[in-house]
Amino acid sequence: MRNLKFEFDLFFISEAFLNEHQHNLINTLVVPKEEFKKNSSLSNVVNNSTYQTWNLTYDFVIVAEPGWYECLNDDLRNEIKLEMINNGLELIHHNHLVTAHYWEQLNIDEQQAFIHQFDDEFSTTDIQDFHQYPHLTKLHNTFPNEHGANCLSATLYALTKNPFILEQWVHQETFMLFLNRLGYKEVESSFNRGDIICFYHDDILTHACYAIDDEYVFNKQGQTFWEPWTIERYETIQSKRDEVNYKIYKKLKVE
Repeated sequence: MRNLKFEFDLFFISEAFLNEHQHNLINTLVVPKEEFKKNSSLSNVVNNSTYQTWNLTYDFVIVAEPGWYECLNDDLRNEIKLEMINNGLELIHHNHLVTAHYWEQLNIDEQQAFIHQFDDEFSTTDIQDFHQYPHLTKLHNTFPNEHGANCLSATLYALTKNPFILEQWVHQETFMLFLNRLGYKEVESSFNRGDIICFYHDDILTHACYAIDDEYVFNKQGQTFWEPWTIERYETIQSKRDEVNYKIYKKLKVE
């Protein structure tokens, strides 16, 4: 079952907000944005996915123990909530900022309803013609239980059928090394069954999916547990992406 996991609370604020309220934050850890992004204990796949930090505008991050926010006076709590909303945060439930303490007060049904509201839409693909891919069809329109599983791990899982790989947060160099070890090379052709389609932005690999045939692919749009694994037409996936450049990788080496 999917659930939000808070070790501590993060509050994403502007420099102006810090300057205005710094007298109230003397005993609180405040981390500059760039240092936050480099701190793996703070800026990890779970926290980034939960807060969807790529959608936030901020200069500093307040890192606070559970319950800190609830102990503030009403005015400051409201100021922080409005600051977070203005900076792009969507973790708001019935006009309450979702913190570690608040989340624990919700019952299971309330928690699950909150999580479901962020879910991407399911694919409408009829998968009965893909019975030769049971390891993919069983995942169609399902969600991972944890944040981290991304498009690259989904693509490697399609190749290997290894469920351990499916759950990993795979990065670009690891992915390309894996393809090279399996004998995949870039080709100048259209894709077909077993090929890998890689999307690029400014020569940086940003997305990948596995070709089931010359029309359909196995895909996961991102790293959060709000994005399901799906079998989709390639054109549908392409229409949802901003990248204009892509490459086809085909297995050329005989094992």
